[in-house]
Amino acid sequence: MRVFNTSGPCDPDKHYTVMHEALIDQGEALVEQGRYFTITERTCSRRCASIFAPRQAGKTTYFQLLFRQLATKGYTPIWISFEGLRTLSRAEFYRALTLFLRRELAKYGINSANAIENQIDLQIYFGEVSAGLQALVLVIDEFENIPEVVLDELIHTFRAMYQKREYHKLHALSLVGVSTIAELVLSSASPFNVVDELRIPYFTFAEVQDLIGQYVTETGQAFDGAVIDAIYENTQGQPGLTCALCHYLVNHDGA
Repeated sequence: MRVFNTSGPCDPDKHYTVMHEALIDQGEALVEQGRYFTITERTCSRRCASIFAPRQAGKTTYFQLLFRQLATKGYTPIWISFEGLRTLSRAEFYRALTLFLRRELAKYGINSANAIENQIDLQIYFGEVSAGLQALVLVIDEFENIPEVVLDELIHTFRAMYQKREYHKLHALSLVGVSTIAELVLSSASPFNVVDELRIPYFTFAEVQDLIGQYVTETGQAFDGAVIDAIYENTQGQPGLTCALCHYLVNHDGA
C-alpha cells in the first residue's frame, strides 16, 4: 500500500502523487525543442528556460516524473546537484562536477576516466561521452549554490555548447533552484536570455481532493469533506505540508 510522502521526492509506485500531467507535457515540449531551461521557481528556454518553485513545492518530484516520460521517448536524462558547493574553490568545483557526471553516466554504461579541470575540459568531456549516448538531458539541481568563481564561465560554456551541438549530444539543459536562478543567469553577464518560464504551483483544491482520493480508493477509509476543506485551508495546497498533514491524520485516527 502506498503512503503519503513526508520527505524527499514522490515515487508514484510508493506514494500518493499529484502527477501534474500538463506540466510534465510542457517540460517534455521544452526538451523536444532542444531548449536550455531551469526547474525551480522559474524556467530558461532553448536559449535558457527556468522552472521555479519554493521549497517543498515538488520540484524534485516534478523532474523525476519528467525523467520517466523522457526515458520512454529515447532521451538519456541525468541529474546532478550543486547543493553544498557554494564555498568550493574553482578546482574543487570541477573535481566535484567530474565525479557527479561520472556517477550518472555510469548508470547508462558510459565510463570516462577523463577529468574536468576547466570549461574547455567540460566541452571535451561531453563530446567524448556522447558517442555512447542518446540525446542527453542534463538537470542541475540547487544551481543557485554554484560557486561564484565559476558562474560566468560555466554559463558561457553551456551557451557555447548550445551553439555547437554537432560536437556533442547535450540536447537540453535544466537549471533547478528556488528563487534566484534567472537573476543569477542574467547578472552573470551571460549570453543566455531568460525567455520561457515554467512555474510549479502549489496544489489546487481539486488536486488535494485527487491526492486524498487516491488514498481513499486504495484503503477504503473515507475522508470527511470538511476535513479535506480544513487540510486545504491550513496548507493552501503547499505540497510538503499537505502530505505531512494527511500522513499525520491517517496515522492518528484523524480522518
